[in-house]
Amino acid sequence: MNRSARVRRTLSALAVAGLALTAVTAVTACSTEDVRKAAGKEEGTEGRKSVEEKAADAKKSVEDKAVDTVDKAVGGSFEVTYEVTGSVDSVDFNEGKGSAAKPDFTTEEKPKTPWKKTVTLKGIESPTVSAMVAEGEGGCKITYKGKVLDEKTAKASDTGLALCNAVSPLGQ
Repeated sequence: MNRSARVRRTLSALAVAGLALTAVTAVTACSTEDVRKAAGKEEGTEGRKSVEEKAADAKKSVEDKAVDTVDKAVGGSFEVTYEVTGSVDSVDFNEGKGSAAKPDFTTEEKPKTPWKKTVTLKGIESPTVSAMVAEGEGGCKITYKGKVLDEKTAKASDTGLALCNAVSPLGQ
């Protein structure tokens, strides 16, 4: 797996983790009936799915309902500004594509630095940006209404990855 793919996978995992922190109370909004239906316990569906398939379906249903519930409760959209400095090979960032649970990251290869981009995210989407440092030191920063939500630096000689991730400011 190449370095950029690993970064995107890590970013997705972190974004989902941020979502999970925000969505904990929403899980209680899922009824027993919702979980039973998703697990294939509806009339006439017994024995058609393996236990693993039923569990995966139930988990997805609960997660989807939690995301929808939290997004509806939080509502709205917000703008964040991403900044990247230093000599970097690539920048990966959430610009609002996909969903809060499964963001679709955008990659910009060999960006001219200092790099800056303002994006609009919705609901509980997690602002996330990373920079793959090519040489020396580089960094990333996320700001919302002038307030720094996260800021990191990294050296190419170490991990080479400056990763910034924050919880949606609307969910706080």
